[in-house]
Amino acid sequence: MLIQILEILKYTLPSFILLVVVYMLVKKFTEHDLNKQKVAAFGENHKLVTPLRLQAYERMLLFLERITIESLALRLQTPGISSRQLQIAMLEAIRKEFNHNLSQQLYLSKKSWNAVKNAKEQVIRNINVAGTQMNPQMKGQDFTKYAMELYIQNDSQPVESAIEIVKSEASVIFGI
Repeated sequence: MLIQILEILKYTLPSFILLVVVYMLVKKFTEHDLNKQKVAAFGENHKLVTPLRLQAYERMLLFLERITIESLALRLQTPGISSRQLQIAMLEAIRKEFNHNLSQQLYLSKKSWNAVKNAKEQVIRNINVAGTQMNPQMKGQDFTKYAMELYIQNDSQPVESAIEIVKSEASVIFGI
């Protein structure tokens, strides 16, 4: 009986060892191939995402430049417009621009996105403060002048700060 068991082990043990070795090799090759596929997919993804990220930084810089009071006034001021009408037009333009660029937050860091949102909110706040402190029937030019004075009096310049943060981050990421 013992001889029969030894005889069976003599044939099955090498087969079992070979099976384990083959299993380990196949597993290792499969993992290696899967890792190669992941690296290739990451490279392709990186090629697609990098231009989108760069475009997001460009769009945020453009957004920040477009929401300055000077820029808004140049685009929106028309002869005969009242301060109230200009205030409403400025607020609407900022909201439209922001909503148009809302998806760009996907590509920006949290710090940059928060800086952009803070700048937008500060500009809106200054426009609203200027609007509440002025006679709604005054000229749009007077509104622009007063809103700019309020913005300059701010200790921090949120639009300029946000521009610096976005530029700095883009510089680090893209080597610009």
